[in-house]
Amino acid sequence: MVETVETEGMGAHGGEETPSAKSAAAVGYLEVPSMSASRPHGTVGSGRVLTEAVLQTQRDTIEAITVIADELKQIKLVLGDIASTLKDLVKE
Repeated sequence: MVETVETEGMGAHGGEETPSAKSAAAVGYLEVPSMSASRPHGTVGSGRVLTEAVLQTQRDTIEAITVIADELKQIKLVLGDIASTLKDLVKE
């Protein structure tokens, strides 16, 4: 089941009219899947499955970024030690 969105009226430039949803649907755009269509949980097209996948991807990404940030902090400390050692060597 597909619902269309009514979008008649003035366009962004003042005098232009935007196409109606009926004419837009005829060429295949502005179609929105109906939220009232009932599907069993976990079936293809289920928004909840997609949401869980997106949330898991976000959690994985955050974890990876945290690991990288920790490694960068360690690199910064090592570079600071190297810089300090080089300064000491230049003084001698």
